[in-house]
Amino acid sequence: SYCLSVQSIQLKYVLNTLGIHLAMEFPSEDIFLMTASPVIKAVTNFKQVRET
Repeated sequence: SYCLSVQSIQLKYVLNTLGIHLAMEFPSEDIFLMTASPVIKAVTNFKQVRET
């Protein structure tokens, strides 16, 4: 499992992109992204449908 702590609210897009990238690179791992922002965003049930 990987854990990333980010404290900037402006990084919402980066967190989403990073979560998707990590899920594609490490499909058998659980990905958990944590931010100090009150906005909670999660990548759940991600499945790669084709190779990019």
